[in-house]
Amino acid sequence: MKTVKHLVRPTLLLLSTSLAFSALATKQTEQSNSLNTETVDIEVNSTSNTANHTPLADGIYSPEHGIICDQKAGFCVDGFGISMAFTQTFLGEDAQNKMLQMIEEVGGSDNFDSSRFSFSNKVYCDSTERRCFDDRYSDTQQTQFTDVLFAEEE
Repeated sequence: MKTVKHLVRPTLLLLSTSLAFSALATKQTEQSNSLNTETVDIEVNSTSNTANHTPLADGIYSPEHGIICDQKAGFCVDGFGISMAFTQTFLGEDAQNKMLQMIEEVGGSDNFDSSRFSFSNKVYCDSTERRCFDDRYSDTQQTQFTDVLFAEEE
C-alpha cells in the first residue's frame, strides 16, 4: 500500500472502485483556475496487472473508469487532466519524473495547461469542455475516450 497525493475538486471527485482510499492528514484548500481544489492523500493498492486494463489504442489503456494512461506519451489522465499521481501509480515513478521535468522545461506549472492534452494516437481531450476529439483541430468527437474519461459510471 502506498500513499499518493492527488489534486481533486471536491464537487467533481470520482473515485475508482478498485482504489482503496482514505482521506488522510489535513485537507488543504487552495484557489486554482477559479475552482476550489484540495490536496488529498489517497492510499492506493497498486494493481498494475495489465490483464485488468481496457485497451483503447496501441499503448493506450484505461486501468479504471475515469482514467486513461498512454504508455508511449508517458502520462495518465483523469477527468481533470494530466494526473501526476495516476502517472506514478500506473506508469511508475520514472514516467512521473519525466513529466515533471518536461513541465519544468516549459517554464513550470504556470506555463503548462494540464487540462488539455493529446495522446500518442493524436486523440485530443479538453477537460474543461469534458470532451475528446479525433485530433487537436478536429470537430469530430472521439466518443470512446470521452466516455471513459467523462461519462458517469453506471
